Amino acid sequence: MNLAVIGMVFRMGLLSEKHSTYEEFEKLREKTNEILEYIGGLVYMSPSPSIKHQEISSYLHGELCNALKGKECSVFAATTDVLFDNPYDNARKKVVPDLFVTCNPDNFTENEYARMEKHKGELNLHA
Repeated sequence: MNLAVIGMVFRMGLLSEKHSTYEEFEKLREKTNEILEYIGGLVYMSPSPSIKHQEISSYLHGELCNALKGKECSVFAATTDVLFDNPYDNARKKVVPDLFVTCNPDNFTENEYARMEKHKGELNLHA
């Protein structure tokens, strides 16, 4: 990782010390082409992945596609926004995972996959 990338991540980390509303996060995303994520009221920026990271992600994507062939589930690769919305504590998380699998295509909007958490305390392995 070069110094410019480290500096950029560090600067974003300093900006994210202030908690933001989800609406503020969305306005910030409109002003940049960077991949931003929103977790616990904080904004995170995803750095560009390394070549090795991309090789592994590509391999896993292919393996998951093969494993899910003929099944009702699908695998998606970045960059797809995934919104986790918990109505019990108004906590929202928007992440951009490298890969994710869904068996519920009804949760897609035009631009994201939106998942409503079913009950308080649900184990969330995606965030």
